Amino acid sequence: VWLIVDINTIGLNPFMESTFNGNLEILYSNEYQIKNCFEKYFKQCSGFKNLKIGAVKSLSISIPPYAFFGMNQIEGKITLSSSICSIGKYAFSDCYFYKIEFDNKISINEGAFYNCANINTTIDLSNFNIEKANYEIPSRLFSGCSKLPSIIFPSFVERIGNEAFSGCFSLSFHLDFFANIHHIGKSAFYRCLSLKGSLEISQNTKYIAESAFYGCTGLSGSLTIHVGSFKKPTFIGPFAFKYCTGFKNGKLFFFINKNDEKEIHSINDQSFLIIGNEAFEGTKFKNVYYNGRY
Repeated sequence: VWLIVDINTIGLNPFMESTFNGNLEILYSNEYQIKNCFEKYFKQCSGFKNLKIGAVKSLSISIPPYAFFGMNQIEGKITLSSSICSIGKYAFSDCYFYKIEFDNKISINEGAFYNCANINTTIDLSNFNIEKANYEIPSRLFSGCSKLPSIIFPSFVERIGNEAFSGCFSLSFHLDFFANIHHIGKSAFYRCLSLKGSLEISQNTKYIAESAFYGCTGLSGSLTIHVGSFKKPTFIGPFAFKYCTGFKNGKLFFFINKNDEKEIHSINDQSFLIIGNEAFEGTKFKNVYYNGRY
């Protein structure tokens, strides 16, 4: 059973303190109506299972920043209709729903789903217009989504924003995704405890920021880092792999392109590789190799 509400046709809080047993579809005609919608129209309501958000008369509208911040009336699924073109900063942060679906490709901004701790279904990032965000996954996008099980990364992603997946304790995905990444932001995968297996960072990755993989205890086996060139050195920030204790008795490999290696005899090693304080503290690698040499 769906309750379909055109916001243009109701006053403030017509359903206040009502209890429902079904689904809710809300139709908007402008972004102003979306802001604090549940506080204005559904205050202290309960019992809604799923929510669909759309627009009247085939309009194209954006969900403004903080629009549904802290919304706890919907514990099921949220569907964004094809009329929704973008999601503002922290628009759904601290919400209770477990799944979100999209009828169309959509633009996203920082913290859109921050601390949505009940999301427990796979997210396919190809549903997002990452191309419009300079091929970057926005900062804090899923930070604190502790039940998020997996992510599907499109191949064109080049940058991961600060804290994008920080605290996603259940997150797991194919680690070969990093082959195309240029920049991994600060605390991007901080304490992503469920990342498993060996990790290989390609020569495309020039910047691994502070605490990028801090406390990712599920990583194990070997860590392979393909170092940049003299003109484009690789930077590994402070605490980047600190307390990745699963690497115990594993191997750390640094590889430099053979053409670049010819220059290394006359150029300080730090021209190719810059390592911050405590970057590998607590990892306890058994062996460290440089271009295959122990």
